[in-house]
Amino acid sequence: MKRGTWVKSPLIAVILGCFLLSATAPILAQASESQQEKLERLRQEKSAKLEPYLVNPWENRMRRWERARMPARIFRKGWAGFRPVIGGMLPGSGTVFGAGYIYGQESQYTQFQVNARYSTKGYTQYDGMIEFPAPQRNSWLRTQVRAAYLDYTQVNFFGLGNNSSKDNQSFYRQLGYFVRAGVAADVSHYLELNGRFERLQTETKDGEKEPTTGSMFPGVPGYGDGDADFNIFGGGAKFKLFDQWDFPPVGAVFSVEGFRYDDQTLGKYDSVKVVGEAGAIIPLGYRNRRIAVRFRSAHMQADSGKEVPFYLMETIGGAKTLRGYSEFRFRDVRNMILNMEYRWELMPFIDFAFFADTGKVFREFQDFDLKDLHWGGGWGIRVHAPGDMFFSIDLAGSPEGFVIHLSSGMGF
Repeated sequence: MKRGTWVKSPLIAVILGCFLLSATAPILAQASESQQEKLERLRQEKSAKLEPYLVNPWENRMRRWERARMPARIFRKGWAGFRPVIGGMLPGSGTVFGAGYIYGQESQYTQFQVNARYSTKGYTQYDGMIEFPAPQRNSWLRTQVRAAYLDYTQVNFFGLGNNSSKDNQSFYRQLGYFVRAGVAADVSHYLELNGRFERLQTETKDGEKEPTTGSMFPGVPGYGDGDADFNIFGGGAKFKLFDQWDFPPVGAVFSVEGFRYDDQTLGKYDSVKVVGEAGAIIPLGYRNRRIAVRFRSAHMQADSGKEVPFYLMETIGGAKTLRGYSEFRFRDVRNMILNMEYRWELMPFIDFAFFADTGKVFREFQDFDLKDLHWGGGWGIRVHAPGDMFFSIDLAGSPEGFVIHLSSGMGF
């Protein structure tokens, strides 16, 4: 046999491999066992040093606040039905506070409330509402009757059109009352139909703050005409694709409404109005981080030979529309608004938001496009009771400067 030939024999190679494996197996097993013992020793050492999690004082305060549900108890239920009131007036009213009484938040079939409100701008409002069945009954058919008397003493007016000047700010006083009756029906899990009839009486005139709208814009339609009475009726549909079984809800909603305004006293302000809106709330992983978007457009058309009074026209600007501008900054018979907002739940009852807004007003339908848009953006803080938003602070900027908005409720 030649030198080196024996190692090429298959039988000899197998025997040699088995010998080497049997010789090294105890060494490998010993090393493996040593590793397991090391891991077990580390586990035992860690378990011996475990300590219970200690809640710091700040977390304890937040937990007690959450369990107490104080915002809901104070602002929703109050004491034997009597409660403080925040907000609920026209946007731009300043800080609104007041008192009210509510009945029917338990097992009652009907809910009733009355409120008196006053603002730091000197606005006053008295309102009441009856709902049946009460909201907590979650009925598929709901009716509501609401009435209010209001006196707003210094409402903004900058003129008509998308190019009105910030330097032409004026003020007017609006007072009157309305009585409104409405019905809504959930015909399916996704579709809601609603209808409404309203009696509105309103009057616009010079207030105490200068310059007045009458002196700055003589002849604007609807100003200084005395009492104007309107019968308003119409309805709409809302298509909902929302997951409402968790908080906050996410999904999309689409709605369309149409209304007829019949001038009962002056006979020159008969018109129709159509409003369309689409919105969505999109979760980013967990629901404490969300993107919210809204598109809204409203169109008013006067009857032949008639006009739309300025106080019924559509506006943009303010806490509910374009937050980088003053309330009611732009006004005309048609508008379009696009809002986008990133919402981040920082802690229970407090959200942060970063937002961007754009929109415009216009007179002719052919101008319903993306030209000549006004824009703005900023960030804000929302403070809310469980399930109910009730106060927000927004710092917004635009080409016209920076504005701080204090408001009740969410813009969208």
